[in-house]
Amino acid sequence: MNGQPVYMQCKNSTGLWGPGPMCHALNEELHFLYGVDHLINCQWFIETNAQYNFFKRLIDREALYGSTAYIPFSLPVWGIVEADHIHIDIHINFVLHAERGQILGIAAYPVRDKFMPAKLMSVVPIHGLVKWFAGHTFRDYYPHTTFRTGSTLDLYFAVIFGWCIMVFLLTTMLLVWYYRNHLRPKLLRSVLKNE
Repeated sequence: MNGQPVYMQCKNSTGLWGPGPMCHALNEELHFLYGVDHLINCQWFIETNAQYNFFKRLIDREALYGSTAYIPFSLPVWGIVEADHIHIDIHINFVLHAERGQILGIAAYPVRDKFMPAKLMSVVPIHGLVKWFAGHTFRDYYPHTTFRTGSTLDLYFAVIFGWCIMVFLLTTMLLVWYYRNHLRPKLLRSVLKNE
């Protein structure tokens, strides 16, 4: 599961659910890699009047780019609407919480960066960071170190407990060997000598 693509479904300009935003240059949907912090680069192509008007409504907050990747969230589009074009902020970060192969929460937010002018038939290069966190915390997500609750502290406790058991068993075996091979013969000799 780690590193596998996680695709999203989004409501398009007509209000119907469908694939998430298409990345024009790669000709694939915008997606995340499960459990892997990474950068995304996606070129949104504003191909039709309906898409352009949808972006204008998103910027004016008259519409919501509702999306889901097992958990509902919305894609924020921040910008400015001008008379003959729009300006779109090109930086969006994604925060995801996951545990035991399940996504628990997603948030997407714009980060003030460059505003790209766009109009019909424009390509808008969107980029940002995808960051994964363990469970309901803000600790880094490492799927190979989760143990019961997904906490790395639980893993450390399990490793320390395992080492303690191993040291206890090894010490017990050494003491039994020392008793059988050294102490017991000495005790038997001293008892037999006194009799």
